[in-house]
Amino acid sequence: MRNPLAERVINIPPSGIRKFFDVVNEMDDAISLGVGEPVRAAALTAKVFATGVVENCTLVGSAAADRVVKANQLAVLQNVTVQEASA
Repeated sequence: MRNPLAERVINIPPSGIRKFFDVVNEMDDAISLGVGEPVRAAALTAKVFATGVVENCTLVGSAAADRVVKANQLAVLQNVTVQEASA
């Protein structure tokens, strides 16, 4: 069967970002931030990690301001929904 791509297209070397994504694709514990829906387990892990960072961080400023900022950040994280990937 004839290849539908032109010879010059076939001979274009892969870009650096393509090579990077190919390497990352081979890693078991990497979270892809490429275009498309994230894997649900990775998204949940990121949400839990971000929540822990906010809960345990120390902000520069007054204690009252620190509580308000943390409360706002945690409220945002609580509203982040992680949906099942569509088939």
